[in-house]
Amino acid sequence: MAHYTWFNLSPQGKQSSYIVFQFLGYALEAFVFAYLGLTLFSYQDFKWSPHLFAVELGVIMLGRMCGTLGLVAFMRLCGYDAKIPLKK
Repeated sequence: MAHYTWFNLSPQGKQSSYIVFQFLGYALEAFVFAYLGLTLFSYQDFKWSPHLFAVELGVIMLGRMCGTLGLVAFMRLCGYDAKIPLKK
């Protein structure tokens, strides 16, 4: 119903609803990160594995690299010929 409701709102209602939903999104995101951060301290006897941390970091870096290079390859396959700078 959001598609139909948006066009029936006044300009002030559109702006107000946009601001309210942006605020709710930021507030709930902050709550989730704060909750996860505070929960970390409840595991006092939790045993950390540096090997697992290193493997996870490697998997994340490899996944990001494959995703980025795969997207560039897909864009070139679709005919996008512009130069993509590696440095800013």
